[in-house]
Amino acid sequence: MNIVEMANYISDVFPQNKPYYKEHIKDYGTILAHVFAIETINIPIEKDFNVNAERETFQKYCRLIQSLWENGDDEVRNVIDVTILESISNHERMWKAFGRYISQEFIDYINNAVLMPENELSGKIDVLFNRYWDEELSEDDQYQLEANAVNLVKTHGWSDVYRASCDYLHINCKTPEAVINFAHLYWIYEWHKNPIPNPYEFLGYFYAQIDLNTDKYDEMDILDSLALDILPRSGDRKVTLYDNPQYLPETDPLLLYAVKVHRKQM
Repeated sequence: MNIVEMANYISDVFPQNKPYYKEHIKDYGTILAHVFAIETINIPIEKDFNVNAERETFQKYCRLIQSLWENGDDEVRNVIDVTILESISNHERMWKAFGRYISQEFIDYINNAVLMPENELSGKIDVLFNRYWDEELSEDDQYQLEANAVNLVKTHGWSDVYRASCDYLHINCKTPEAVINFAHLYWIYEWHKNPIPNPYEFLGYFYAQIDLNTDKYDEMDILDSLALDILPRSGDRKVTLYDNPQYLPETDPLLLYAVKVHRKQM
């Protein structure tokens, strides 16, 4: 099952998503997998659980997620790991309930392939990001931190490092100052040079937390720098100042939509 098949399957299981499917294609011309999952799974499963706890609709979402995991390709599994499971795990009661309606095989996968490696990795991510980007360090200390960031990617692979860094961002960076600090460190470690599967969702979180007020919170334009570097590397060739000298992230409809989605979850 690829991303398009995933979107069709979700819409078949929950037909109320069919109008959104059409709107999504109209807006983007393709399926933005992580955005689609947020709108059709993350937001509605949380709303339903808060109202109806563990009734049939919630159980149906659990079965849907398991089916996506069982049948999805690597890109679909990335959506499950990075976007769906992360969202559910942020709500303790829903996370425990989720475990009651999925198979032991899926539980073992979450524990062994998602949570266990991330526990070790998250500790290393904490060391890199739990500091001020502009603090005074010796040249040796600065070099060591940057070398640690490079080695982390070599050891764990970029996909897992990116997922763990996103976890840190969403859990620990909930103020304008915190997301700007993270953005500077992300740039210093040169992780912006790696492609990511969900660039608009990733960048949208920063702009949502600062309420799109770059004049107030981002005097050094670090967010615009990230956007202009990450988006082309992640497949959006339209976002280059050479081809589109008037481009501004704050006016990009795809980014603005990602901001809107994040605001719903804040």
